[in-house]
Amino acid sequence: KYGGDPQDALNSFGLYAAFAPDARSLFVSYGELFEFDTRAGQRLRRIHASRTVVSSAASPDGRWLATAERVADRTSTIVLHDRTTLKVVREWLVSDPRVAVATDISNAAQDNGSPDAKRDRLPTSRFAVTGGNGITFSPDSKRLAWSRAGTRNGIDIADVTNDRIAVSIPVESLCMCLEFSPDGTRIASGHEDSTASVWDL
Repeated sequence: KYGGDPQDALNSFGLYAAFAPDARSLFVSYGELFEFDTRAGQRLRRIHASRTVVSSAASPDGRWLATAERVADRTSTIVLHDRTTLKVVREWLVSDPRVAVATDISNAAQDNGSPDAKRDRLPTSRFAVTGGNGITFSPDSKRLAWSRAGTRNGIDIADVTNDRIAVSIPVESLCMCLEFSPDGTRIASGHEDSTASVWDL
């Protein structure tokens, strides 16, 4: 159960939900992110985020939880969490693919700069917040894809084992939903102009 007015949440942020692979947990984001026990119907924990959480996805192997977070209309951040401990493992700033930056949290102190500070120097872009699944893991849980909107619409795919943006696909129409093929060799995208595309990876 949501502990406030659901309509206020829908009007302010949209309401997004993602099952854990074992279906025992449900992650619900509406500005904040919560984990619910699907059998007992009880809230298990609130997942701390320094920004507004606008979407989330759990990896098929149950190891990772990804969130799309945003501060007002500024550039968004994709955050990878260890699902068990909820520790932040790494962040990717959503930006023009030519200057996409991933920040390994373990090295943040050595970098002498925060992801938020780096964001201020990047071209305007943001996570494409829609009613669809704009963030998704590959079947082997090794890649994470998200849709990007702003000066350059696109689809970015990151390797979760390192900081690299492995693939960046420019698109003309805003991407509203994404899904990997079962073998992970393709990704399908649905767009605002009512078209759908399938991309070889």
